[in-house]
Amino acid sequence: MIPNLRDVGKTVNIICGEEIMNEGVLYRGGTVNKLSDESELPDVKTILNLRTEADQIFPSKKTALYTGDRFSRKLSYLKRHGERLGK
Repeated sequence: MIPNLRDVGKTVNIICGEEIMNEGVLYRGGTVNKLSDESELPDVKTILNLRTEADQIFPSKKTALYTGDRFSRKLSYLKRHGERLGK
């Protein structure tokens, strides 16, 4: 089990009181390093690691490490181009 795993879209929609993000598209959680195998992951295609240390690699999942400036640049790009996660 991934510690503190939750659906970001569901959380955002609850906080905003309206559906502004698709649910079941983006999850956030703690490290995946303690999982014994891929079957313990939710049905996701990509794992984005925003922490400073590397996570376990799963062969059928794309994995990207976004830390520090790289994450900030990607987020700025998404904001400038009006892209919304899950929409």
